Amino acid sequence: MPRWRALVRLGSPLAASAVLGALATLLLTSPSGDDLLPERSALFSESSLHRHVLCGDSVELRRTMAARLQRIRTELATAAELNRQPDPSVLSQLTELAQRLDARAALAQLDPDELDKTFGLDHDSDSDSESEPARSEVCPELYHGAADDAPLHNNGFVTEECKEAPPLHTVISVLMPVTDSTAASDAARVVTQLLRLYPRLPVIVAAAAAETGALRALLPRGEPSVKLVPAELSGSARLGTLLNKASAAASTPYVLVARQLSHATGELLLERHVRVLGRLAMVDAVGGAARNRSGHWRAGCLQTTMSGHRLSYSAGYRHSALECMLCDHLDESFATRTATMRDLPLDTTLPDAVVVHDWFLRLRRGARLAALCPDIMYESARRPVAEERAVDAWRQLATKWQLSSLSLAGGTQHKFRCRDVAIQCNPLRTARFYSQPPCCQDQLERALRLVSAALAESGVKHELEAGALLAAVKLGEPLPWGINTQIAINADDFELVSSRMSRLRRYGLVLEPVTEPVPANATNSEARLATVLRVHTPAMLITLRPEHHFSTDQLPAEMRRRPTLVRLGGVWLPGHANPGRYARNRYGYDCLKHAVHWRYANDELVGEYSRYVAGVWPACPNHHHACLDQLPADGSLGLP
Repeated sequence: MPRWRALVRLGSPLAASAVLGALATLLLTSPSGDDLLPERSALFSESSLHRHVLCGDSVELRRTMAARLQRIRTELATAAELNRQPDPSVLSQLTELAQRLDARAALAQLDPDELDKTFGLDHDSDSDSESEPARSEVCPELYHGAADDAPLHNNGFVTEECKEAPPLHTVISVLMPVTDSTAASDAARVVTQLLRLYPRLPVIVAAAAAETGALRALLPRGEPSVKLVPAELSGSARLGTLLNKASAAASTPYVLVARQLSHATGELLLERHVRVLGRLAMVDAVGGAARNRSGHWRAGCLQTTMSGHRLSYSAGYRHSALECMLCDHLDESFATRTATMRDLPLDTTLPDAVVVHDWFLRLRRGARLAALCPDIMYESARRPVAEERAVDAWRQLATKWQLSSLSLAGGTQHKFRCRDVAIQCNPLRTARFYSQPPCCQDQLERALRLVSAALAESGVKHELEAGALLAAVKLGEPLPWGINTQIAINADDFELVSSRMSRLRRYGLVLEPVTEPVPANATNSEARLATVLRVHTPAMLITLRPEHHFSTDQLPAEMRRRPTLVRLGGVWLPGHANPGRYARNRYGYDCLKHAVHWRYANDELVGEYSRYVAGVWPACPNHHHACLDQLPADGSLGLP
């Protein structure tokens, strides 16, 4: 089979077209927001780059793209049915759509010459043309090849001489925050070395007002380009205030945020920072790799994923441009536009260990990009491992962003209780549109473990049922959008269970006998079993429902003493004898696809046995990271 036909078929004739149809539906139903569309078209250069990147917040534009996907879908389906090769333009159309949806993919596809033309830096163009090229802020560089640069390869790229570039000291300043007195000697050394490398370079040193006298004595004397900015500081939130003060004092279009440099060497490459920022209008921060005091080198390009009250960092990159990695977070020093620092000031309430993380999260939320050029190298005195272990600092960041779980790039994990990060568990109020935080799920798992142990110790037959068993089949853990975990218990033991469960109050659980409404299509026997026992965590809910019939009784006699156990998070619970069969027969077509709780699926539904559509989420009213419509509506992978 030809490769194109295997690609189109993907195992069935219309599989590829079905995938494209789903993408078209996603574009039509997804809320406009920062996870799909950039929020600010002003971030993009007024140039032909608009051909490559989806800008603005336009429903009509998304509908247009969805229509294009549908047309491509039809072409692929027709080609598969007629056993012919699709039109070659299909691939280019898909490539263009991918680039418009992800600015990083667009930048990765542009070659350097096209970037120069895009941003008015075409140095081969005629200067007498009607469209005069924009003035470059640094001279261009040219790659001369590797042969003449062996064996050390220090000068393959060479900066060309030019007349149009202004002096570097009018283009970029260095912001140097001194957060404590122990960093003063490093700061003084770095300032001296910077001025040797770049005479007249503006260096703005920001420090606590009480420490400026001692620091002034260490700094080079008689250097008009060195400015010492005092700030009133208190507590552990110092870095944000210092950088905001320093950026306010800058008069150049770009600034280098120097984060605990130990030395300044020729590997700093300030021109490279400016050149990348000047050529990539969508990039608002450019950094480099770092070598620490022990000589260990690392790139520090991180990607972030924020979903369902979880934040995770991972090292690496998916796209690159101008030999720079495109990143969500830069872990060391970085250069940015001075206007960006002023438009997006650092949060002065957050501790030093997390304030830059917060800045990059806000940068990403605004659909702005960061780039790390590994040929730039900083000599760094930072201790990222110690920063990752600053639990209270990360708790404050988690509180601000409504997170309960963080996975950091160095392997450190932070999990917070809901009350520690001001999160309230209320699935009845939030499950229509939002997934439940991990800390709420932890409450539920703890309660399930206690309830199951109490039932087992009392010898009470019980089975997980309804949506809770469906969750075990699909995910192996509670549904993040679930409301209630339902367990059937032997009706003859209901009074025994009520009395035995009272001991669980010592663990903070609340027990409540309730007469629940009977489903409209319930039989008379079900109607007599309407009194249930609710167990509250207190925020999450477990319902113990009396039942006379158990699937274990259908097993052969020699197997009935070993009920089928299913995993729900960290707890193994008795379930239906054949959990998968129960799920399919109970929920019918598309039972493995996801849907909100039946209470929210359709206003016309009258009970839990009503049929409702799975595989689609309701549109979220905002762009919160816990919105269900940001999750796949099918499959167990990619869920928080």
